[in-house]
Amino acid sequence: MEQNAFIERLFDRARSAGFEACEAYLTESSAFQVNVNDGEITRYDVSESLELGFRGLWHGRMGCASTQALDDDAAELLVSAARSGAELIEGAEAECIFGGSPTYPAFDGARPEIAAMTAGEKIALAREFERRALDFDARIASVRACGLFTGATKVRLVNSRGLDLRTRRDRLGAFISPVARSGDRTGTASRDACASNPAQLELDRLAREAAGEAIAFLDAQPLPSGRYPVLLRPDAAAELIEAFASLFSGDAARKGLSLFRGREGERVAAPCVTLVDDPLLPDGYASRAFDGEGVASRATRVVEGGTLNTLLHNLKTARLRGVETTASAARAGCAGPMTVSPSNLYLAPGALDAPALCDWVGEGVLITGLMGLHSGANSVSGDFSLGAKGFLIHNGHIDRAVNGITIAGNFPALLKEIEAVGSDLRFGASRFASPTLLVRALSLAGR
Repeated sequence: MEQNAFIERLFDRARSAGFEACEAYLTESSAFQVNVNDGEITRYDVSESLELGFRGLWHGRMGCASTQALDDDAAELLVSAARSGAELIEGAEAECIFGGSPTYPAFDGARPEIAAMTAGEKIALAREFERRALDFDARIASVRACGLFTGATKVRLVNSRGLDLRTRRDRLGAFISPVARSGDRTGTASRDACASNPAQLELDRLAREAAGEAIAFLDAQPLPSGRYPVLLRPDAAAELIEAFASLFSGDAARKGLSLFRGREGERVAAPCVTLVDDPLLPDGYASRAFDGEGVASRATRVVEGGTLNTLLHNLKTARLRGVETTASAARAGCAGPMTVSPSNLYLAPGALDAPALCDWVGEGVLITGLMGLHSGANSVSGDFSLGAKGFLIHNGHIDRAVNGITIAGNFPALLKEIEAVGSDLRFGASRFASPTLLVRALSLAGR
């Protein structure tokens, strides 16, 4: 059945069943990924999907259901399942179907250059990406992972209060992880990137950087245990931000799971730290014109100059806190509950480039990779203990590679220990990003 006809029929049935207000949230997605190894295709995935999530207010309680079929039976099942779910809710907090923002941003996430790429062109790019890494040096013995992916997601939100919104986001990305070998020694490194067209991927640079770093780690050794001044490279810093992003969630705060609960207006980081969530970045990984409830997107300075301005909120958490939503509503699947999630969350860049930060450190460690984030980072307490690797900084310059080390600390405490923020903000294949961070001192366990 055609979308408009299905939605009209769905809403008619919802009204007949006693729903006070209702909403349809449609997502149409297409995805492509190809992985190669030694020039051969090891993974080839092409998929398309359509899903419709239905939410309805029944006696003040919200019921949800979803379907991948748009027909008469689906409309009946959606209404019945949502009503059954609403009937089971006891003592629910007030819910709402949003009537719309006064205006919406002119956001266009469609990328014709990506949509025009053929499967053959994508496969050729992936093979060329791997070849450039293998040709970099005879010590590059293999490439553990190499691939290219594209995706397109179209979202439409329609509700019985007159809202009818659409947004689209196209993605293109690549990743590579070469392996260097010399005798019985092995070194690895990885790079990934997203872009709005194939030329912006800079595959040659990524391949060279990854291959060169893999070779450098052939001679890596542990460091003596101690506290060291640390530079967190953008990819490592972004991984830490991702691991602890829930600390800035109004939903986590209302459940007692955030150390920043009720601390708006307090200094929670060093003065050089500004944390921004911006869903309107032209090429952001998670950019969008509106959030999961239909609230118009806008940039939010969560932390500014070290001070916590706000947590991220959807309509419910904002109402409970007595503040305005930050348009951060997200859906846990089309039929899941409304949650809070950042869009493109990043630390705003400073003025110093990476060499200047190395010179500032003088003697310390550059961390380039973290391991064990799923098990070694506690998003409630903020504590972390993670495997790491990187490079020794000596006399203000990058020296030898180091591995077999563990870094430990507490994320809120780390935010206050940041002495400088680099100018090299970099978004990879993620919604989280950061420039290089200079941390006054972190505990490192080595030999």
